[in-house]
Amino acid sequence: SVSLINSSFADFTSLPSEIEVLSSYYNSNDYGYVSSVKDQKDGGNCWAFSGIATLETCLSKATGVSYDFSEENAKNLMAAYSVYGMKLETNYAGYESMILSYLTSWIGPIDESNEDYDDYSSISVLQNPMFHIQNVKFLPARADSSDNYMYKMAIRDNGAVSVTFKWGNDYHSVSLVGWDDNYRGYDSLGNSSNGAWIFKNSWGEDWYDNGYFYMSYEKEFKNAYTFIFNEDRGYSDIYQYDFSGVTGYRNLPSANTVYSKNKFISSSNDILTAVSTFFYDPTNYSVSVYLNGNLITTQEGYTQAGYYTFPLDKEIQLAKGDEFVVEFKCFGNNGYRLPVCMANVINKVTFSDETSFYSTDGVHWTDLYESSTPSVACIKAFTRSQKLNEISIKLEDDMSFFMTQNLVASGRHSCKIALALLWCIGLICG
Repeated sequence: SVSLINSSFADFTSLPSEIEVLSSYYNSNDYGYVSSVKDQKDGGNCWAFSGIATLETCLSKATGVSYDFSEENAKNLMAAYSVYGMKLETNYAGYESMILSYLTSWIGPIDESNEDYDDYSSISVLQNPMFHIQNVKFLPARADSSDNYMYKMAIRDNGAVSVTFKWGNDYHSVSLVGWDDNYRGYDSLGNSSNGAWIFKNSWGEDWYDNGYFYMSYEKEFKNAYTFIFNEDRGYSDIYQYDFSGVTGYRNLPSANTVYSKNKFISSSNDILTAVSTFFYDPTNYSVSVYLNGNLITTQEGYTQAGYYTFPLDKEIQLAKGDEFVVEFKCFGNNGYRLPVCMANVINKVTFSDETSFYSTDGVHWTDLYESSTPSVACIKAFTRSQKLNEISIKLEDDMSFFMTQNLVASGRHSCKIALALLWCIGLICG
């Protein structure tokens, strides 16, 4: 729990009603928000470095406090030799969703002093996270080289944006910390530039301009996200099956209304306080909570794409052994993409049948575990108790997850990896 001096808990329920005129130049590093440049060395771990760098900058802007989190803990716990990770060899590239899973599942972050980076190591242990990351905003792909307003606003308001782009034959993830509309000539990649982004890289301070470089507005990038924060609400426990992350989005092209729900069993006498899920697109939604078969509360709203936690309008007292169900109803345009965690790409499956379901009418339900690839909907629940200093991660014996991107494999020495995943459209990065 820290005080926010710059509230980056932006209104993710709507777009700005008026377009603000932005300056031609901005750099978060000029204000001291950006942490030191790191070096991923031979490890294909840019996905972890970019996410951690973006989080450090966003937190520094929001709190006025500098942080240095461990990329080592993140890259080891989300890969091959961890029960929380995916079936990907450690240090040989990864998905952007892996760092988001690490954070939103309360696996991390931890301080760098607790675990220094080693580009050849593969084993880490679970430690208590320093923060609970509850909201991640996804930015849409740009229509063209002049479609930069939302990205500039996110950088200025939040501090940084993580992006992934094609570099040679590989993909690489970096942290975008500023822009310069007046940049002319060639960018750091050799592209002609009429304005450029300012990026923080993870190849050490001796690379290019003290670890920073320019990228032309003409360059395409994707899978952009930033972090937004609110004051601590005292969540003490998390109920989840998708602790390994969103491994994909189940495409339902003919359904404009999709329901999804997860069943949980209360492990103690707690107060159910909030719920969360991922949204591939801006979405109108409603969320309902059932306790032992009875509808207790329903609320509705609109949200931008991303991962968001919704405090319940009506908190619910849980007794040990109670069954509670969190059900989302989402309204899409031209179909809907349901965030899921798939059993075939994770190291430990913690879900089974009769746990997670989806429906297109709210009446006839399909068990996600019984699908061609056993899966679970990415829905979490949060409780608070009298013992707010106790933090635990509840891994339900019925579910799991991952997201959408491309494998990024461009470390200091490029790694080339091919991986095909059902329902996954992402970039594997290193």
